[in-house]
Amino acid sequence: MILVADIHLGFTGPTNLVLTKAENAGAAGRYVREVDIEESVKRMTRDLGHAQPAVDMVVIAGDLFHRSVPYPHAISFAAKMIRLLRNYDIPVVIIDGNHETASILLMGSPTAFLRELNAHVINGSSYKVLRDCWSCRSSERQARLSKLAVHALPYRALRGSPDFTGIHPIPGYINVLLAHGRVSGMNQLNSLHHTAYTIPPDVLLRGWDYVALGDWHIHRYQPLKNVPAFYAGSLEALNFGEAVTYPLRSNDAYALHGALDVRLHLGKPADVRSLGGSLK
Repeated sequence: MILVADIHLGFTGPTNLVLTKAENAGAAGRYVREVDIEESVKRMTRDLGHAQPAVDMVVIAGDLFHRSVPYPHAISFAAKMIRLLRNYDIPVVIIDGNHETASILLMGSPTAFLRELNAHVINGSSYKVLRDCWSCRSSERQARLSKLAVHALPYRALRGSPDFTGIHPIPGYINVLLAHGRVSGMNQLNSLHHTAYTIPPDVLLRGWDYVALGDWHIHRYQPLKNVPAFYAGSLEALNFGEAVTYPLRSNDAYALHGALDVRLHLGKPADVRSLGGSLK
């Protein structure tokens, strides 16, 4: 399973940084950081389609889009990404993050249209479990996914006073909790400079095989020790505070951006590896 989060398609960065024809003829006139993010996703998608061993699933832990009403380029690019992954026969699970979640419920979600491309999209106000629903052409991949349950907790479900009592692993399955938010005790502001909604630590301590987290942009950040819960981080730096320092420092938390390769087997601990090196 590949965990990616906080892609922020449509993020423009400084609006004075615009590509010229000499730099990129196909993207001339577009914002540099917007195109940088798209190029990172292109490389990742290409690599996943040809990876060995084969990738069985991609989960996107929120903030696929930078805005709740994305720009046309972002919408088009997201559709291409999902279509290509599905062409590779890789199931995709997406939850909404804080950036996609509009303040007005009736506005809906920009991720909803990706269901039309056969992505599993969870963007409502409640917790949902996905299992026994993976339609793969490959019988080998289908068999490997037959005992996987993804417990999806989108950002809207964290609002208000959610009831976490019913969120538990299912016996006999590999159980992955997929959530977008901070773990209680992480007091840093989110990318909107607000205090994020939080996931109680006791929810993460319920015996999950893996907890796939989005919202915190530091790659492979582990909010609780001895719990298989990691933030994927963002694919690209989204502001100067997230840029790699120069000269390089060994303790630079932003020295690596990327995705996580999480290898799961029933009854065995998760094997978590970085995919950052392949995204450069």
